[in-house]
Amino acid sequence: MRRTPFLLPAVVLLVVLSGCVGGDALTLESNPASIPDEALAETGYQPGESRSVVVERQLGIAGTETNVTLVGWLSSYNRPDGGASVVLLSTPNPNVAGVSANPLAGETSDELVERLLEQSNRVTGDSVGELRRVGETNRTVLGEQTTVVTYEASVRTDNLSVDGSSASNESIPVRFHVATVSHGDDVVVALAMHPADLDEEDALLSLFERIEHEG
Repeated sequence: MRRTPFLLPAVVLLVVLSGCVGGDALTLESNPASIPDEALAETGYQPGESRSVVVERQLGIAGTETNVTLVGWLSSYNRPDGGASVVLLSTPNPNVAGVSANPLAGETSDELVERLLEQSNRVTGDSVGELRRVGETNRTVLGEQTTVVTYEASVRTDNLSVDGSSASNESIPVRFHVATVSHGDDVVVALAMHPADLDEEDALLSLFERIEHEG
């Protein structure tokens, strides 16, 4: 069976967190989150891209505008056949005069996933249908009992290469798993996706449990 390479989450995260303000800024940087090589070897996943993500925000504090630059870290991990992927994003979670400067802190899993997926129409060739919450489970992520919420939606892929061939107007039911953890001074988001007919949930959630991050 053909598998669509699931690289969408990394692009969506970058779109959601983009912004621009001018002037001098207070710069804050998170520590990267990662999955160790041993866990990847056990599940057959391999590392993908790893890059910094710069977010610029302007906060109104005590009647004045304060420019804050947040430097986060994004990394992705994929099955060799492109059938499933995991994306980790760490962002600093500072309070500036009692105001959170993190664009993700405080959002529920529902709000976070909807916020990510509603931006998918900006990704050329991909679109995501109505998002349905289909379940949740508890896993230990970074030493904390964390709720992992699962959603399902139809992803349409237009003229995107799938294992060397071209798929046009093909709708694929896809499952998304998301967890958010505050760890130290950062917020870590783990997002995984795979075709609904691919029994990959246990492998993906086992990778969530092996996430490492210096808090």
